[in-house]
Amino acid sequence: MKRYTWDELYEMADDKPCGSAELKAKDEARHQIRCRVMDSAMHDIEDDECPEDSIDYWLKFGYEQSGRHLMFDDAGNIQPMPEEKALHDIFIYVPAANQIVRIAEGTGDNLLHEDEELGYVDYLYYEQYGMEQDFPEEDGGMMLMKVRAFERYDTLYDAIEDILDMAYGNSKAQFIALMPDERFKKIEKIQ
Repeated sequence: MKRYTWDELYEMADDKPCGSAELKAKDEARHQIRCRVMDSAMHDIEDDECPEDSIDYWLKFGYEQSGRHLMFDDAGNIQPMPEEKALHDIFIYVPAANQIVRIAEGTGDNLLHEDEELGYVDYLYYEQYGMEQDFPEEDGGMMLMKVRAFERYDTLYDAIEDILDMAYGNSKAQFIALMPDERFKKIEKIQ
C-alpha cells in the first residue's frame, strides 16, 4: 500500500470538483487530524482562523521534528507508523520497452546537500536494462522523497507505478513482476 503525507493529499485535492475522491480523502484526513489534536491538546483546530495552517503547525512540531511523518492512505485514513525496515530490491519486465527494471531503496550517499536543504530525506533508484546479450544498462534515475521510503511503501512493489511514471511517463504501463523469493508470492500484479 502506498501512503501519502498531508501536503500530498492537499495538493492532489487542489482544483478537484466537489465530491471527487481526492477532495474526500483530504477532508477525511483533516477530520482525523482534528480528532487527534482535540484528543492531545484539547483544542479544536476548526475554531482557528485558518485550520490548514494549524494542521501544518501541529504536524511540523508533533511529528516531523522527530524525523517521522503522519501518513495517510488514499482515502485519507491515518496509517499506523511503520517500523523502520529495509525494502528489498525488485525487478520488473516492461514489455513495451523490452527492458528489465531494477528498483531499489537508496543508501543515502546520493543525496546532495542541496537536496537535503529542499527537504528530501530518502530516495529510490531504478536501472533499466536492455534484453540484449549481457543485459546492458540503458537508462535509470532517482526518485527523491521527502519521507523515508519505508514510511511511504510497505514493499517496493507499491512503488512500481511511481517508477513507471518517472522512467516511461506512464504509471499504467504494462509490466510483469519478477518475483525474487517467497515473501512476494502474494503479489502478482500484471496490469
